[in-house]
Amino acid sequence: MSNVNDDGLTLGFRYVSMSLARFFAALLLLGTAIPGHAQTVSPASTSLTFTAAQVGIAPGSAESLTATFNLTGFSSLVTPTAAMHYGLSYKAGAVSCTGSLGSQTCSVPVSFQPTYPGGRRDALLLTNGTTRLATVLV
Repeated sequence: MSNVNDDGLTLGFRYVSMSLARFFAALLLLGTAIPGHAQTVSPASTSLTFTAAQVGIAPGSAESLTATFNLTGFSSLVTPTAAMHYGLSYKAGAVSCTGSLGSQTCSVPVSFQPTYPGGRRDALLLTNGTTRLATVLV
């Protein structure tokens, strides 16, 4: 009795079955059969430092600094949002991103509009949906 039919179908089926079995074994052992790219979000600076501002300053006169982030390795374009952790004296503007798939640069303007005297701190949070991508202290 032969393992190969005259038409060679049995041998072809066994070859495909063995290939698939090896693929799924690699998938189980390694977690992925195809190496992926690391996803990174790197702020240009870990903090923004504002100068002193007059209490009650008009929003149009408020000092504004820009936080910049480099996003690499994402398999689709990311459309992040930004918000301040407390949001009392600092306001985050709209996120603006440029670049292409896998390599984007995003910037966020942050303004300082104090409503009472004294020093304070906050944090700018860059998120994609519910995932926090980066934090910059202000």
